Order: sequence, then structure tokens, then C-alpha cells
Amino acid sequence: MKFAAILCLFFGLLELSVGRSQNPGCLEKPAVVGVGSEFLYRWTFFAKVRDCKLFIFKGRKGNGNRFLTQDICEDECMW
Repeated sequence: MKFAAILCLFFGLLELSVGRSQNPGCLEKPAVVGVGSEFLYRWTFFAKVRDCKLFIFKGRKGNGNRFLTQDICEDECMW
């Protein structure tokens, strides 16, 4: 019984220390505007200043550092 409790405690602490993995898009360069005729407001993460900023996305291409809302950008990149 003690072994099971210690094991549960160990894995609980391990989960806290490792946490969730960061979205790989957060590690890319800031978002690319892309190509196309659309005019979409999106959010991108700037790793150097640890901040999400609004930009205009043209609808196609671009990169993975593009988020629909500021909240999503912050949740994925600033934890």
C-alpha cells in the first residue's frame, strides 16, 4: 500500500515538473502574412519579447505561428 502511494506521488510530481509540451508553432519565426486575397486578423507569438501580437493573414501559406485569438496564442505559448 505504501509503495502504491509513493508511486502515485512520484508520477504526480513528475507530471507537474514536466508539464505539457509547448506548441511547436510558438518556436517558429513570427507569422508570415501569406498569400491570397483574404484579410484575416490573427495572432502571432514573438519569442524574444514573449508577447502575442495581432497581424493580418492573407489566407494561404504562412507558418504555424498563427493563432485565431490572443487567448489561444497566450495559452499555447506563454505558460
